[in-house]
Amino acid sequence: MLSAARSHARVRRGRRRLAALALTVIAVGGGPVAPTDPASALAPDTVVCQGTEAIAFSPTLTFTPQTTTVTINDVLAPCVVAGDPTTTSATVSTAVTRPNFSCLSLFGGGAATRTFNWNDGTSSTFTHISNVQIVGGNFVVTLQGTITSGRFAGSTATGVIVLTANLVQCLTPTGLGSATGTFTLTIV
Repeated sequence: MLSAARSHARVRRGRRRLAALALTVIAVGGGPVAPTDPASALAPDTVVCQGTEAIAFSPTLTFTPQTTTVTINDVLAPCVVAGDPTTTSATVSTAVTRPNFSCLSLFGGGAATRTFNWNDGTSSTFTHISNVQIVGGNFVVTLQGTITSGRFAGSTATGVIVLTANLVQCLTPTGLGSATGTFTLTIV
């Protein structure tokens, strides 16, 4: 009996992941238009959001390591939450101080946490590992982890952020002050 319950749970998780992946591929790469009610295409407890990320560095970044405040502002909208048409967006606003930070630090990844504040007043804490790659001159940051507390706790989450930054500014005395781009979030 316990084995059947575990098997059923695995099938549900697999279906949710497949639905989320399909919507992410459609949202990122184009493709068929989602049904009139996008939430109806999602497995239960699945969330898909599109949005933007803006990062500011203070002081600006050069190739000289220094203590830097990194401010991240995300606006995730629209969001589609299976079974909940009222939750349509989320925001993240955080600032962290990084010692010995420079333009070279942008190529690193690592563990981090960010909190999504949903438009319905709830929040989700996302604990993740980030991986950074350069693709077509853009920073592609993949966040993989778990919602560790709040709404959707226990769910797996993946974020894909594509940032544009003028790295030539790292060579100038004024330095690199910001990077902006798109953010796709999937929670299953």
